[in-house]
Amino acid sequence: QIGGWYDATAETLFTVDASASPPGTIPPNTEALAIALGQLMREYGPSLLPPDSNKSKLSLDARLAREALIGGDAALTRFLNDLQRGVGPPTDEIPIDDPDHPLNQVPMPHFLRQLALFPFNQGFEFAQSLHATGQFTQLNACYRRPPGSTLEVIDTSLYLGDQRALLLPVTLPTTDVSGKQAYWDDTLGWFACVTALRMFNEDAIAAEGARGWRGDRLLAWPSAGQRDHAAWQTVWVDEASASAFFKAMSAVLIQRYELKTANPGAAGDLALDPPGRTVRGSRNRDGRGVLLIDAGSMEFALEAANVLNSAQ
Repeated sequence: QIGGWYDATAETLFTVDASASPPGTIPPNTEALAIALGQLMREYGPSLLPPDSNKSKLSLDARLAREALIGGDAALTRFLNDLQRGVGPPTDEIPIDDPDHPLNQVPMPHFLRQLALFPFNQGFEFAQSLHATGQFTQLNACYRRPPGSTLEVIDTSLYLGDQRALLLPVTLPTTDVSGKQAYWDDTLGWFACVTALRMFNEDAIAAEGARGWRGDRLLAWPSAGQRDHAAWQTVWVDEASASAFFKAMSAVLIQRYELKTANPGAAGDLALDPPGRTVRGSRNRDGRGVLLIDAGSMEFALEAANVLNSAQ
């Protein structure tokens, strides 16, 4: 249930009157979360989450990390408010991983659902770690130096350490392929990577596959009359990490397209040819890079591989 919401246009926080609703429909602690989130968004939203533009556009990874700071701060405030009031968790509340939980009734792909919940679930743990380190003084200081990636949200020691998470930018000479300019250019980040791997792998395999992530770049190009072309270049801390990711992601793609096995390809390469698609995976960047291409035609897949591999 929604206890309240913040209207940015009207700069007004609206709350639901619990007394005007049927008993039990609004948990008593949701209003604290709504108020905290609305206040934090009003105070820090414009600077942390600026409107997308050529100068200020945030990657998915950076945006999730900043949303986790605000969402986690609000969730921690609600949690501490409950402790102060002596309010315990509802004994009859359905676990969030239960299919019957209201959040799981929304028709939404699992991957997108996990990204939507990240600011509150993993963000809460991030805020707890900061609060345990230096109370709200440490948490408030985080707004002046927000986490740069979801990797720093997951591993707070990387954020608090003397050296921030060492990310490797994926530079490319061009994103033009076959005369088409990429209309989507983004960085998915560690959390999106491990979430994708978990879709068709055991948690331990997915975690190992994403362990050495250091950077990525997702590109998409228009394709007339069919699903668009896409390429995902990832870079890893070492060759072993790249191999673990390549193996886990190969399993994802084979099961995603409901294939029994991959077609024979070059040594160490992945070649899948589901109906209407050409999927290729290869190693590059001195063994520490993995390039995945999912194209609508063989011609585009080959040209994309030539262009993107030229950056090595």
